[in-house]
Amino acid sequence: MDFFKKLSSLFTAPPSGDNSTYWIAVECLRCHEVIRARINLFNDLSANFDSNGKTAEYICRKVLMGQQHCYQQIEVTLTFNARRKLIDQQIQGGKFVEEP
Repeated sequence: MDFFKKLSSLFTAPPSGDNSTYWIAVECLRCHEVIRARINLFNDLSANFDSNGKTAEYICRKVLMGQQHCYQQIEVTLTFNARRKLIDQQIQGGKFVEEP
C-alpha cells in the first residue's frame, strides 16, 4: 500500500504553503494588465558559483506577456541567495506590483 501512496504523490501537486514556489505580480507599462508568474525555486533557477565552486547565488530570468493582445514583453530578472531567498529584482517593460 505504501508503494501506491508514494506513486500517487509523484503526480499530485504539492501543498500551496510549500517552500518550492515563489510568486511575482507585474503590471505592463503599455496596457496596465497585471500578470502573475510562478517561479519554481528548485527547477527555474540557474546557479552562479563562487571561486571555491560553492553556490553563491541563483538567477531566474523570465519573459512575461499578458493575454489582452498587447504583446508587450516584460523581462524579469530575480536574484536569490544560496538559501533561495530573494535578494534583488529587476524588470524591463513593466513594474512590480503587490497582488490584489
